[in-house]
Amino acid sequence: MEYRDVLYSEYLKTLYNVPNKPTYLKEQFKYWLEEKEKILPLYVQFLIALDLNPSKGVVEINKSEKDSTLPYMPYDTKGILVSKNTRTKILDKNGIININGNLILNENEPKIEYQKKILDISNFKNFITQFPINDETKTIMAELMNTDKNVFIGTYGKMKDKNRRDNLKDLYDLKQQLSKYLNKNITDEVIYTSEFYLAAITPKLKYKEKK
Repeated sequence: MEYRDVLYSEYLKTLYNVPNKPTYLKEQFKYWLEEKEKILPLYVQFLIALDLNPSKGVVEINKSEKDSTLPYMPYDTKGILVSKNTRTKILDKNGIININGNLILNENEPKIEYQKKILDISNFKNFITQFPINDETKTIMAELMNTDKNVFIGTYGKMKDKNRRDNLKDLYDLKQQLSKYLNKNITDEVIYTSEFYLAAITPKLKYKEKK
């Protein structure tokens, strides 16, 4: 399934609470993408309040140019979007890079595999993704949570979205699953405004290191 189809399915669940619909609603889908994009600046500020540090570099995993948070990070953010849902290119004047490839861990250090090359990104501190996510993305995010990186998995939307409760439940369930298998205490944060909801899970050390 192409990522545009994944987003379209999410759109249908948001407005109609169904994963598919026989008639392709092109204009409505375009409007939904534009409305969802308007939430991204608020969502980015939410992540920064949770200790995401843009000055240390941000890698966004398996998103697309249509739903990436990177254009809404602070101006001097060093950002990479690594995904099979994008083309390899410089995204804009901020120097955000799109790479069509896969994020891998080599000796517990993150690297990007693309065009038969390996790019070392161990100097990047923050790794993020948002719903909808697939099992492959869940696996690599879980592996990242066992490193010293800041890792965030989140979701956001409008309070009136029909799949709001499902998204928050899925995020909470994922937190519970990860807490069982990782040596980390996964914390969850949720903020509601009159119009939007913002949520994310991020690992914290379960045991403090002895000094």
